[in-house]
Amino acid sequence: MSATAYTPQLQIDNSGFGAIVGLSNGVYPAAQTTSVYAINSNVTPMVDPVAAVIVGLSNLYNPIANNNQVLHTFTSAGVGFGGLITASQDQGIAYCPMQGTNNEITLSFYDQDMRPLQIIDPNVCIRLLMRQKSMTRRCDYISQIYSISLR
Repeated sequence: MSATAYTPQLQIDNSGFGAIVGLSNGVYPAAQTTSVYAINSNVTPMVDPVAAVIVGLSNLYNPIANNNQVLHTFTSAGVGFGGLITASQDQGIAYCPMQGTNNEITLSFYDQDMRPLQIIDPNVCIRLLMRQKSMTRRCDYISQIYSISLR
């Protein structure tokens, strides 16, 4: 057994983990040393890579949006890690459904870059309140604004 103590080395070979802790891929320290080793992040740490959650609904119709299935967006600002995130739309959201008949709707969650989120929390509660409302005029109005803005 060696009488000399060495500082352990940390090898980061996964850029996903490296982004979370703020270190690029590599070995820290580069060589074993007998002295204390400390390093500051060489990239900005991203402890929570999801800045915003986008809620998508499969039967939305919005001709003036890049992604016409976006229903709502919320963040976890002010909520501790692992805490309960509560998001609500107090006024409700009026939208035009896609034309035709729908047998089902699909609610999806995306991050701010529109990548699907893998939700592993077994305690998720989603409440959608839907009511029929005459949206013909509103949809026509949106279509008129859309066609005018393209000219």
